[in-house]
Amino acid sequence: MTTDATRVMVVDDEVAILDAIGRMLEEDGFAVERFASASDAIEACSARPPAFLLTDFLMAEMSGEELAETLRASLGARCPRIVCVTGWLDELRSDQIAVFDRVLEKPFAYCDLVRVLDELEHTPPRSWRRTPPWTDEPSA
Repeated sequence: MTTDATRVMVVDDEVAILDAIGRMLEEDGFAVERFASASDAIEACSARPPAFLLTDFLMAEMSGEELAETLRASLGARCPRIVCVTGWLDELRSDQIAVFDRVLEKPFAYCDLVRVLDELEHTPPRSWRRTPPWTDEPSA
């Protein structure tokens, strides 16, 4: 599992969810930074990228998809592993899902979140592109 002091940024414009997720992660030894604003999260992440970024998909200022795309474009290889948590999974298109390392559907069990973070920590990052890999033309 992830080590103590693994940095996690949590981004959600619903303060109750932001605090609940942050509190559970802190109780497990993660160093958590909370952001109710995607633009504040981008600024902080650009200055010092965490290991993981958890984001809601639907937010007032900017969607989780826009947040992930902005971070991937600006940080490149320094970009954290990005996990989307959403109550709207059935409504998302495959290209929207493809921008995230993982997607968890709300409500989720905390043990599922920890499992996802552990899997991501032990899986090499993939190269990112806007088009999902399964839509590429076969190579010659």
